[in-house]
Amino acid sequence: MSVISRLRMLASANALLFAAAAPATAQLQVSARVPAPDSVAWVVAREPLGVADATLRNRDRTVAVLLNDTTIVLQLTDRGLDRISHDIENDSTKGMGGRLLARILGAGVVGLLDHGIAHHLSALRAARVEGTRLVLENRKGERVFADVDVNGRRVMDDFSPAEAERFAAAVNDAIRRQR
Repeated sequence: MSVISRLRMLASANALLFAAAAPATAQLQVSARVPAPDSVAWVVAREPLGVADATLRNRDRTVAVLLNDTTIVLQLTDRGLDRISHDIENDSTKGMGGRLLARILGAGVVGLLDHGIAHHLSALRAARVEGTRLVLENRKGERVFADVDVNGRRVMDDFSPAEAERFAAAVNDAIRRQR
């Protein structure tokens, strides 16, 4: 796969990641922790996993879901960002110009992916596990983050069932405390 194809794929994954965060009418805003006034989801700076009340990582440890006081955050892990960066740096594009362009564009893609999507806990109804899938359901009955896809894989479908059960229980406890 060429550098340009990979970068297009990564850009598509990034766009899908951000688009799936909120309804089409919601306005996403890049900020430290401040959502747009009408949003239940917004883009945030990626957080260290250790600061969350609970953390769930997918089986290959490239994506994490963090439970904080008032939010759930979906983000790539350090391993996920490193994998993307490594793939870009080790692309087999011939010629110095192609490799240089790939690295410049790759740095931009990695910078874009160095964010997460936060979602208000108060907008969630419940969390549950279906096999290896973590289901976060909003108050309208819609699945939050269900359509987020990275490299052809839906990120909410690849968790250890036992770890996902513990995380879902923590999310449900946090939702109850919010009410």
